[in-house]
Amino acid sequence: QRATAGNKLILSPNLAKSSTSSVLSLALLPFQLEPFALAAFLPTCLGFWRTGYAVSYGYGGAMLASGLLQLSLLRHTVVSSNTAVAHAALYIFYGLRLCLFLLNRELSSPVSVHQMKRRDASLKTRLKRFPVVIGSSVLFFFLAAAPMRVSSGLSGFSTLV
Repeated sequence: QRATAGNKLILSPNLAKSSTSSVLSLALLPFQLEPFALAAFLPTCLGFWRTGYAVSYGYGGAMLASGLLQLSLLRHTVVSSNTAVAHAALYIFYGLRLCLFLLNRELSSPVSVHQMKRRDASLKTRLKRFPVVIGSSVLFFFLAAAPMRVSSGLSGFSTLV
């Protein structure tokens, strides 16, 4: 249904007749968006537990998950460059380091330093955090997806789609 010639995408007539959104998602990125969107969204959901976690542990977790996902996808490609593997490893290292730093700071420092105060919240109050969780996860997705798109373009990553 789809072939590539160099950097150009060639769509078959059957694929071209499908919905516009699926054609655009195939044409714009060499990998599927859903796994990377989930890698950004799921860690950010910690913000429902404590508000500050969406932008702290959520960011670290999103970078860690995006790096792990990219590395696992690279293992299934025929051609992968050292650049793309190093890029995925850096995301993994950065996300893990950030989460461990935040955990250490939270456990060993007074609340006035880490400012992750415990507050009782009802389900309704927690659901009001949804815009922050969604907005943060979209930001984390784009922070990971754009550089991964560049490094994957250098590595023959397009064989995944």
